[in-house]
Amino acid sequence: MTASEEVVFVGREAELRSIVEAARLARERRPGIVWIEGEAGIGKSSLVRHVLAHEVFDDFTVLRASCEESQVDFAYHVIDQLVSRVSGATRRRFSALTATVPSTLTPVQVGSQLLGLVGELQSEGPVVLVVDDAQWTDRTSLQALGFLLRRLEADSVLTLVLTRHPPDADSFVPVEQIAKLVRDRGGRHHLLPGLTRKETEQLACQTGSDTITPRLVDRLQDLTAGHPLYLQTLLNHMPLGNVTCPEGLDIPPSLTEAIGLQLASLPDDARRLVEACAVLDSRLPVATVARVADVRDGLSALEPLLREGLAGRTIAGPITSMEIRNALQREVILRLTPSPRRCALHTAAAEAVDEYSAWRHLVAASEGNENPRLAAALESAASNLVAEGDLGRAATLLQWACDLTADRDESERLLLNAAVRLHFNLQFTRYSALRSRVERCRPSPLRNLVMGWTAMFEGDLSGARELMMSALDAQPDDSAVGRLALVSTAALSHFTGSPRQAIDSAERLLAVPGLDPQSKHLACAASSGGAAFLHGPQAAVERLNEFGLPERVENTPPMDALPLAWRGLYRVLAGDLRTGITEARRSLALTRHSSVPSIDDVAHFSLALSLFLEGAWDEAAVHADQTSSIAFTQEKVWSYALAHTAGAVIASARGDWPRAEKRIQDLDDAVRIYGPDQYLVYTAIARGTLAQAQNDPAAMYECLRPLLDLDDLAGWPNLYRSWWLPLLCEALVATARYREAAVALDEVGSLDVPYLVLCEARFRGLLAERTGDTAEALRHYRDGIQANVPENVPVHRGLLEYSYGRLLSAEGRRSEAAEFLQRAKARFVALGAKPYLKNFEPLEASGALDASPSAGSMDTEYESMTLREREISRLIGRGLTNNEIASELFLSPKTVEYHLGNVYAKLQLSGRRRLRDLVNSREPSG
Repeated sequence: MTASEEVVFVGREAELRSIVEAARLARERRPGIVWIEGEAGIGKSSLVRHVLAHEVFDDFTVLRASCEESQVDFAYHVIDQLVSRVSGATRRRFSALTATVPSTLTPVQVGSQLLGLVGELQSEGPVVLVVDDAQWTDRTSLQALGFLLRRLEADSVLTLVLTRHPPDADSFVPVEQIAKLVRDRGGRHHLLPGLTRKETEQLACQTGSDTITPRLVDRLQDLTAGHPLYLQTLLNHMPLGNVTCPEGLDIPPSLTEAIGLQLASLPDDARRLVEACAVLDSRLPVATVARVADVRDGLSALEPLLREGLAGRTIAGPITSMEIRNALQREVILRLTPSPRRCALHTAAAEAVDEYSAWRHLVAASEGNENPRLAAALESAASNLVAEGDLGRAATLLQWACDLTADRDESERLLLNAAVRLHFNLQFTRYSALRSRVERCRPSPLRNLVMGWTAMFEGDLSGARELMMSALDAQPDDSAVGRLALVSTAALSHFTGSPRQAIDSAERLLAVPGLDPQSKHLACAASSGGAAFLHGPQAAVERLNEFGLPERVENTPPMDALPLAWRGLYRVLAGDLRTGITEARRSLALTRHSSVPSIDDVAHFSLALSLFLEGAWDEAAVHADQTSSIAFTQEKVWSYALAHTAGAVIASARGDWPRAEKRIQDLDDAVRIYGPDQYLVYTAIARGTLAQAQNDPAAMYECLRPLLDLDDLAGWPNLYRSWWLPLLCEALVATARYREAAVALDEVGSLDVPYLVLCEARFRGLLAERTGDTAEALRHYRDGIQANVPENVPVHRGLLEYSYGRLLSAEGRRSEAAEFLQRAKARFVALGAKPYLKNFEPLEASGALDASPSAGSMDTEYESMTLREREISRLIGRGLTNNEIASELFLSPKTVEYHLGNVYAKLQLSGRRRLRDLVNSREPSG
């Protein structure tokens, strides 16, 4: 019987309805994701091809990628496929997507440009993304796609993700991440079963057989369990009267036997062509496959393969390409190809593909036999990839080299170097597949280093330090292992807040000749971090200046974006908010479209903290959100605490208790799983701020007390002292711990942070009040209000004004009190600080304060806007375009356009200029 090139499709009615419904919702700006699972050959791709022919998809732009196991090490390989279908003119507007995506860009950089591209495409209609065999998505593409899908809000975008079920060990984590993404986004999940008996009968009839009987349908159903590929294979070739039940193997003998019969019936050239296609494992021009197969007329040899359903054909202009579309067919064909022939094909294939793929074929041609020459070439190629920053592929080449080396010492050296690259590239899942082999290696400094990283990521930080230090002590600093050990100990010491070890490792690393820029930046970060841990953030600023970081940000080259981000954070914590903001923004600008080393999560966290202090809470919330996006997209586990802390603080100050408590719960989990002991400072700050907003000083004290129990505050607690110490002072005064409060107040004064003058004055005033010295309390309040402090910390200033006004009112000086109380209330109204506004209710009830809305209070319509609408309005006030707003907020332009339409409707405004004027008239003055 003859099969057409087009695959016959039957059944799947429930899945078809679900996908069509999701497409209709996407058309209404309700983006969705549909995850389709099933074993190989079950019909996942056929289902998607069939549904895309439905009229609902007529005006959708389709971006499609098909993942390949052989390409899993290629950074952004899937993204490259998706955008390849977009016109060059459109792609040129997005620098990272114009050609092959550079592997050195971060997933957030690529994801944000992909977000812009998808937004642009929506001007022509809805968009559907299709990712087939997504269990083999490369890690960077998966992260960039996750970023994109999590940032879609009001977009006409549908995503169809297809994976094998059950996943094998190598693809378990990608599938697990896809499952989480689908859950988080409220997506749809379909696990495809075999066809029903009725559908099996329909398939048999549509295939063209005239010998279909109920008994034969029963036998086909029993034999194949309704597996479409099995059915197609049997119906296309095998004599239907001789169908027998299969034995239970990984690849059932029935399918193997059927494909074997197909191969045996082929002309010699056709068989040679399909064997070469199976070895190449990619869609390639027929001429290329024929050259590898040593077949003269590839197009003629292709025709029998099309009739038998063993290959697919794609025609694009003058080029005819071929591929084996079903992975299960390819596996069987490879299995049935004689070993000598398979080796010869792999050797020939190495001449027809790119350099990296050529290595794969040369390794396959060796079939596990010792090959020292090839192993040496692989190691050399891996060194080149390391120099380019492509650690994932370098690790793969080193693993292959290891497997081709018989000498145990040499083999273990290559294996351990591969493991180090995987650790440095944060590919923990890939490392886990090597772990048992690593543990069987003989003791050595390099093995200790690898096991040290393993211990670090499992939370055994003391064990990690012991192993890394033993590796460091056993090797000269300028040796390959010594340099890796210095990088490792510097990173670990910085992470754990161990100042002296961080400084020592950093200084030794900086003394190594020929140090690469990335290691130099890590050393600078560790050294300045050590200075901050010991002597405070200002010492870290000075240390970075000593390393030659320009004082003027406009003179900072792109390669210095990483240390500039750290200096921005240190300036903020030292109280120089404006300079810290400028440096954080400059660092982000330098890395926006470049591949230089960066820590954008730290820069966004700096902006979240500083803008919160300055009263720009909507903007601070944006940067807290962006810290989260970067940390979770790029699996930067050490930044989870930063993201949750910033989010919790802002939510607490706004009185959004559920959001604050959720952030704190997530923070607790992150600190417990990933953080060193010193990360309790983040939990203390977040919980202390929530207790402060809830006016619960006893809880504040309990939240902060763990910091007092530390033997040594050097480390992260010392770095964040300007943040948590004021909270502690307030708790100590309010809980009548006056002696401890006096000591803590002296510490606040010694920090030399300008805006803390306001806090110190308030706390000294509160302490004087509590001890009965009203005159002294009034003096402290008055001196604080009159102090020459920049007017850019409205919460601290508002609390001081409130305390002063409240005490004046209690002393009967109501006219004086009203001025300060009204000023304080106006600040909190402008901020939307609901918890702090509650403090004014008793004064309003007693008549000490006018209960009418304060000057600067926003009208009901403005307050009714969502946070996203306020964020967009604020950026309109700064004069940004929709595309610029989308880039700033990690949204698509279409989402910005949608929210902006809602803003105009709610505020009854007719244009952008009127909105800008309104926003600027309502900006808080401090």
